[in-house]
Amino acid sequence: MQTWNTLTESRTCADLFANSVATSDSLYAVRHDNIALTYKELAGKAGAIAQLLISQGVVNGDVVAIFMERSATSLVAALAIWAVGAAYIQLEVSEPDSRINELIERSGGVKVLTDDLNCRRIEHHSYINLDRQILEPQEYIPVSGRKAGDLAYLVSTSGSTGIPKLVAIEHSSIMNYVSAFVERVSPIPSSLASTTTFASDLGNTSIFVALLTGRTLELINREMMLDSIALAKHISKFSIGMLKCTPSQLEMLSREGNLAELLPEKVLIIGGEELTSALAKTLFAANPNLRIFNHYGPSETTIGVLMHQLNGTLLGNDSIPIGKPLKGVEIAVLDDARRPVSFGEVGQLYIGGLALARGYHGDQDLTETHFVDIFGSRFYASGDLVKQNEQGNYLFIGRVDRQLKIRGYRIQPEEIENALLAEPGIKQVVVTSVKSEFHQIDELVAYVVGTARENELLSNLATRLPASHIPSRIYSIDEILVNANGKLDIARLQASINTVESISSDVTVPRNDIEKLILDIWREVLKRDDIDIQAKFLESGGDSFKSLVVFGRLRRHFPNLTVAQLFKYPSIESLAKELGGESTAPNKTKVVQL
Repeated sequence: MQTWNTLTESRTCADLFANSVATSDSLYAVRHDNIALTYKELAGKAGAIAQLLISQGVVNGDVVAIFMERSATSLVAALAIWAVGAAYIQLEVSEPDSRINELIERSGGVKVLTDDLNCRRIEHHSYINLDRQILEPQEYIPVSGRKAGDLAYLVSTSGSTGIPKLVAIEHSSIMNYVSAFVERVSPIPSSLASTTTFASDLGNTSIFVALLTGRTLELINREMMLDSIALAKHISKFSIGMLKCTPSQLEMLSREGNLAELLPEKVLIIGGEELTSALAKTLFAANPNLRIFNHYGPSETTIGVLMHQLNGTLLGNDSIPIGKPLKGVEIAVLDDARRPVSFGEVGQLYIGGLALARGYHGDQDLTETHFVDIFGSRFYASGDLVKQNEQGNYLFIGRVDRQLKIRGYRIQPEEIENALLAEPGIKQVVVTSVKSEFHQIDELVAYVVGTARENELLSNLATRLPASHIPSRIYSIDEILVNANGKLDIARLQASINTVESISSDVTVPRNDIEKLILDIWREVLKRDDIDIQAKFLESGGDSFKSLVVFGRLRRHFPNLTVAQLFKYPSIESLAKELGGESTAPNKTKVVQL
């Protein structure tokens, strides 16, 4: 395995990957499902696609979109794009067509790399269907003329106006991040796992650290994160040394009986949401020898900028620090007038240094609003409120706005509220987060004043917003309730909900093959057998994360399925009918409560 700690103007991430190939060619680079590629094999495939891109006119400075399921192939595509000096944007296949097209257009993507399953959704764009290419392995040789300051990738984040922001990250920032991460966490295990979508930067820690330092990257599917037995077997079989995931994912895993078997062997990186001391204690109880790090950083500052290693023997009930800056990162904590606060006082976190993004792609005004000059240097105004403790670690206190963090995704409630207010019959809306009944993790809910059916609202939202922005429930209320301070009164809102009727103990059983197929998938994902085919997914214990798992499994059988259809037809019966399974009269069977 290679080590490196120097950044030069002429090096990019493509050069670092080429070094990994040179030093680790026979080692496994990536494993996913039944596919395992060595560095030599991964480089050969990326080199072949790079030559294809060059033949199609892609040049240094272009942007190329990747539109396919998270897989080894999408990694190959990203490496190929870097080799020709272009930048990539990863698109999430579960997002609606309108958003996919908007992201392609706003990114200026000259080509889209896709596959058989997804090419029909982007037919009016210039695309290459990799499933239809017969390519011989080619040597991975990055083109000349590339610089560390070149654009590496774009990543979209939530915007309060409904228009996603495209954060532009340069190669120099990625290389600084990997170098700083290796320095802080060393020794780095030989096998690192990624559990999240490529369309966000949460999983980039494992991806970049693994592939740019000659280690093995394990891609773990959403489905496996919900299957504790399969996950435990996978971690054990491949000796996964490092895992990065969100507190929400860990909360779900902690409710399984075999938590110790679900954790990596050596290093656990936690990010994307606030980590509680209660969860940290649970993790250490399961594996006292695990090195656990709390990691913080907005997308605008290249994955992560602060890190704190937890000490299991010193955990109290206080907040877990988000840590101290990584190498190359500058931090300022300022008041509303952008003056430094006194030590221990709360202020807004401003982030500068080598981690900074170039800005928001194609939006200079927005860039100048959020990337500001402080003390003669450029800083990003994070919107996060922090303070320092006596050890010099930063503590997360809250937000200057209403932004939420749900399962690692940044959510602007106003974006969802505006989309709901555009629906006929909706007069008032408020979107917030509450603890889920099933797993006690944060989930999105919407309260609406007006007349509309929940499944219709959810279906319409799914045609405009990503699945991560779809509320788990939409409740009809008579008025928006606030407390004496003018803040949302969640307790009174919950008490005023116009609830649906509880599910009957008479269960309607499947009557055709499609209903049975959907029911089997629901049972696996929801981990329960007593499911009525007329009951709604969300009322049966589902949420937006689990809906993506269902979507992924169903799409193998129904390639044209959309997320919007899952919400428009929320029961097994209605969805099966939409997919072609006409049902006969309901068959009822009595479920005996034991």
